[in-house]
Amino acid sequence: MTYDPVALGIQWDRLISIADEVVSALVRTSFSTNVRESYDLSCVLFDREGRSLAQGTYSVPSFTGTAQATLHQLLGDFPPDTLEPGDVVMTNDPWIGTGHLFDINVMQPIFRGCRLIGYVMSITHLPDIGGIGFSATAREIYEEGLRLPPVKFLRQGKVDSWVRRLIETNVRVPEQTIGDVLANVNCTTVGGRMVNDLMDEYGIEDIQPLASAIIDFSERAIRDELRRVPAGRYAHGIRIEGNDAPLDLRCTIEIRKGEVFADFAGSSEAVASAINVPLCYTRAMTCHAVKCLTTPRIPNNEGSVRPIHVTAPPGCILNAVSPSATGGRHVIGHFVSL
Repeated sequence: MTYDPVALGIQWDRLISIADEVVSALVRTSFSTNVRESYDLSCVLFDREGRSLAQGTYSVPSFTGTAQATLHQLLGDFPPDTLEPGDVVMTNDPWIGTGHLFDINVMQPIFRGCRLIGYVMSITHLPDIGGIGFSATAREIYEEGLRLPPVKFLRQGKVDSWVRRLIETNVRVPEQTIGDVLANVNCTTVGGRMVNDLMDEYGIEDIQPLASAIIDFSERAIRDELRRVPAGRYAHGIRIEGNDAPLDLRCTIEIRKGEVFADFAGSSEAVASAINVPLCYTRAMTCHAVKCLTTPRIPNNEGSVRPIHVTAPPGCILNAVSPSATGGRHVIGHFVSL
């Protein structure tokens, strides 16, 4: 199927409005001020192939920048052919999710009848996850709280009582924490229902052609802008304050053929405090910076990040590996955009 610009724009906007309604449902049903007032959240729609299509207009760049990789990790543990209507999978693993334990990533597959057609994911900062609390003082990830690998929180619409009890037992404010997790579940259910409503309205049985049109348009737009940047290598480095000694952050950007290659080699090694940054967060902030400089008016989706490639030496402060503590990863990670 081919789309004329008007039809594409209308249906694209409808997907964004659905993502916005997912955000509204999340905020209205959450228990903590982190979500209801601080809006420390993101909601993202994906197609059947796991490609991001639309995000809520108010979404945190670090969350939307990690969400697609998170989805692929979740599907690695729970392949699409094992998922059923009403299943909900989640994790707060820093290296699978957004970089620290406090963020819960909740995914629900979207079914049309018995056929899987896409996914919706909601990400929020929980009020507590146990451990020493929200700080940058931990020395290892084990001090920071409960670390959940990908788990099914709901199976065919029923909450796994063991997983719920595990979370409640490990947090200081179980009512708020479980309330926020259930709000994430609720809003993903809303998203799935609204995607089906959109398909009914337009007589669509397969969303993949629309997804491809959106992604291809976005990719062409950002590549065109990148080709306007003179090809070559650009290097920059900054020295910032650390706990025991100054820290160096270094980056070399190479522009060629409409693509960006960002390499953070030369950055300081990870440290024994919770300011280390997993690569997923470094990649998200790099994509955010490039997107702002090239196509800030085009909504984010997979096409927006395809031309952007990010590497950093394993074990450095911008590619910390387990068991490095990462609770305050934003303290360092926000410098990536500079």
